[in-house]
Order: sequence, then structure tokens, then C-alpha cells
Amino acid sequence: MGKLVTKVRVAKDGLYANEEDLWLSINDSWIEMREDLQYAQNLIDSIPRRLQEIIHANGSYTKY
Repeated sequence: MGKLVTKVRVAKDGLYANEEDLWLSINDSWIEMREDLQYAQNLIDSIPRRLQEIIHANGSYTKY
């Protein structure tokens, strides 16, 4: 699977029959992300930039 953010991947899987299926999908997505250390590092490295965007937007919506 390509690089999809967890919430996008989980949403892409569609509706879930129950809460357990939803949590299983979230867990699968988390495991995939953890296996790609460079992807995880890129997310960590983006935190300062994302925080600056939030500050610039006075706590309002950002592209993130």
C-alpha cells in the first residue's frame, strides 16, 4: 500500500460492521506506519512546521 495517513487509510476501508473491526483497521495501519521508519521520521520532522502553521492560523484550521 502507498503512503496513506492512518485516518485516510482507515476511512478508505469504508464502513465497519462494529467497533472491533474499526480498531483492527486502525491497528493494521499503525503497524504499517511503524514498519516504515523513514515515513515515521518524516512525520516527526514535520512537527515544528505543523506547529508553526497552527500558530500562524491562531489555532484555527490548517492544511494539516
